[in-house]
Amino acid sequence: MQEKQWYVLYVKRNHEKKVEQRINQWDKAIEAFCPTRTEVRNWSDRKKKIQIPLLPRIVFIQATAQDRNTVFNIPGTVRYLYDNGKPGIVREAEIQFLKNNLDTLDIASHTLQPITAGATLPLDDFGMPDQEGVVVKSTKNNLWVVLKSVGFVVKLQLN
Repeated sequence: MQEKQWYVLYVKRNHEKKVEQRINQWDKAIEAFCPTRTEVRNWSDRKKKIQIPLLPRIVFIQATAQDRNTVFNIPGTVRYLYDNGKPGIVREAEIQFLKNNLDTLDIASHTLQPITAGATLPLDDFGMPDQEGVVVKSTKNNLWVVLKSVGFVVKLQLN
């Protein structure tokens, strides 16, 4: 029997939680995990707490190499993220850290700093202690960061 590993699945915009829910209900051999954070949004008549994905357009999938492509039967899935021609794999310890500590992390506080290509960003504030990412490219609304521990580029949308 093959060993299960955590893969990084790229999904359509705003489909993260729905893809996670459908995969977890559909196939018991595959587990999906989408880390979320609570954010307060203001409507014209009230404030409301909502859960939004911590990593936009990313869902982590735990499956064997043989079973991992079956997730493409779920609407909203796009592709897996690759590093040097191999599927991006996330360590079990990193997934467990996210699962265990998302509720206790204070992700709501943000600071604004000018970011240029080549800058190194500490990822402590994003739930990854003692890790860094390197900015590859930045535009007015987007930021591409190479996560050294995982070895792939993450595109972050800035508001």
